[in-house]
Amino acid sequence: MRGGGAYRHLWPVVRLVAGILILDLLLIFPNHPGAATPEALLLLPWELPVLLLMLAFVPQRLERPLIWAIGILLALAMLIKCADLISNLSIGRPFSFILDGFLLSAAWQLGVGNFGVAATAGVVLLIALIFGGIGLAAGWAARQVSRKRTGAGAGLAVLLLFGAAAAAHAIGAMPSRTAAFTSHVILDHARYVRAGLEDKRHFAEAAAKDSFAAVPADTLLAGLRGHDVLLTFVESYGRTNLDNPLYAATTRAALETLQSTVTARGLAARSAWLTSPVMGGGSWYAHETLTSGLRIGDQTRYDALLASPRLTLIDFFARAGWDTVAVVPGITMAWPEGRKLGFERIHDAGHLGYHGLPFNWVTMPDQFTLAQLYRLELARADRPPVFAVTALLSSHAPWTPIPRLVPWDAVEDGAIFNEQARQGDAPEVVWRDPDRVRDQFRKAIDYSLRALDAFVAAKLRGDELLIILGDHQPAPLVAGADAGHDVPITIIGPPDVLAALEGWGWTPGTIPAADAPVWPMQDFRDRFLAAYTPAADGTAGHLMH
Repeated sequence: MRGGGAYRHLWPVVRLVAGILILDLLLIFPNHPGAATPEALLLLPWELPVLLLMLAFVPQRLERPLIWAIGILLALAMLIKCADLISNLSIGRPFSFILDGFLLSAAWQLGVGNFGVAATAGVVLLIALIFGGIGLAAGWAARQVSRKRTGAGAGLAVLLLFGAAAAAHAIGAMPSRTAAFTSHVILDHARYVRAGLEDKRHFAEAAAKDSFAAVPADTLLAGLRGHDVLLTFVESYGRTNLDNPLYAATTRAALETLQSTVTARGLAARSAWLTSPVMGGGSWYAHETLTSGLRIGDQTRYDALLASPRLTLIDFFARAGWDTVAVVPGITMAWPEGRKLGFERIHDAGHLGYHGLPFNWVTMPDQFTLAQLYRLELARADRPPVFAVTALLSSHAPWTPIPRLVPWDAVEDGAIFNEQARQGDAPEVVWRDPDRVRDQFRKAIDYSLRALDAFVAAKLRGDELLIILGDHQPAPLVAGADAGHDVPITIIGPPDVLAALEGWGWTPGTIPAADAPVWPMQDFRDRFLAAYTPAADGTAGHLMH
């Protein structure tokens, strides 16, 4: 009996300590992978004593509403921090519920494409249950603290703890480990909303200024008259492919092979670096940053661009007499933005004629995409020059399975790729091992570059201007936490056409030197227009950095 009585007296203390620990852990939970360290457990959140005192002295009639409020607020705070954590890991910046909310739909589509509707719905339900459970756990913890008068003692004890910590810090006995971390995260997100609205206004002003808008059509891009221009984005092809030892040897070998092909065709190449506005995702932001000459780093700016009178490279080529074409195998639904961006013809996943199996989320291999670019556009007789924007997709996550090149005359409707699409491990197997993920990424980029090399060797006449660049670096998991936002860019074409770029200082060849120029991606539009529009040579574009 004595043991049972002692247990009954001890149990409330255990629950009180458990409640305080739960509240503490929820408050110190990090929103950035760099903060997820054992030392983070020593952080003393200033919100904790505030909560404990509120719970200790709250009037009984307000006790239940306060407990519910704490549970809901801490669950929401955890949702924000987890969203930040995932966003920092995948695209290298905190999540914005205003700017990035649409990505929830994109994540659903990606999940369905890779794992199916049932599995993706199961994950969504699991996430909802987890955050619901967090709210219930926070409410339970708050209830333990508020019971009887133990909460008052807990609150005072924690205040004494902070007082001791402050005193120790004052005399230099210990470093300061106190912070209102969760409050700062919530306030930061409130500031993101305000900054986003302010940025939208500044962006609209910049979009209205365009020093090339008044250039006559007969002068515009005169230096490229008669040449097809093929602007080709390689998904997730970043500077890490040339700097990181995990990928550098493979990527350099592929680019050296491309250089040999360029030389054998009597062509020239120039390479450098561009700084993409995004990392790990949001390819369309990079595409429109390069074509618009304005930094497009989020959906708000993208929408503002579509609503603005801003002219893109697509518009300028159309004005100057080129057929403007989008080859976008990643577009699987209606894409009204394509017309607004200036494309006369759009070859999306449904119009490219692929009858093979998808490579998980990747709708078709790059070789098929390039074969259709040639068949549908470049092989047409008696046509005007083409300006084609192509988004190659094979180097998009999940990087399994990896396609292989086949003879061009065997590509046909893509059915030849069915066997390849059935090979390799499923994404859920590959993504259990980060090293395996990185190796698959290495192979995927190698395939995309090899497909482009084969395209240059077999499909180009030799008078085209081919621009190859990455849209963004891969996610930090693959690129590394400090990889930055730079991507390689290479321009291939006849030597006399590339002579207009001599003043750029770019590296000769297909591999940019480490010290080659690094331009913001938005600078490319005006520099390119100035290089090939004689009357506009030296014109300063109104760029937004």
